[in-house]
Amino acid sequence: MLHEPENYRLHFKLENAHSSSLYKIELADDGSGGTTSTLELAYRALDDAGNALAAKALQEKIEIMLELLGLMLKTYCEKGKMISTLELQKAVSAERVLSLADKIRMGMNRLMMLHFKDQDRARFMRQFRSG
Repeated sequence: MLHEPENYRLHFKLENAHSSSLYKIELADDGSGGTTSTLELAYRALDDAGNALAAKALQEKIEIMLELLGLMLKTYCEKGKMISTLELQKAVSAERVLSLADKIRMGMNRLMMLHFKDQDRARFMRQFRSG
């Protein structure tokens, strides 16, 4: 994981039993008062289920992820705080491309996050809040 707020860079890895994804998000001044953003995503399937995900609606899910990242950034820039998980889930639930299994998985992930503490996530949030 790389978190360089002073350079507007965030790199993180998400892993599960079926795949591994590396995300690199970088922001830069565009020279005209705006901001450019770059997202690099490397997805690696670890088994047949991971390959099936890549073959089934991966492009649409990436587009949803980009919309959500935009919503998260907009909320943070306008309100100075991170958007809540519930607000994000409401935005995602409206997307038709997500299957019922995807929506159930999101709900299960939310429940799991309430009960388990991820030390990397906790450390990232502390660093993020401290600037």
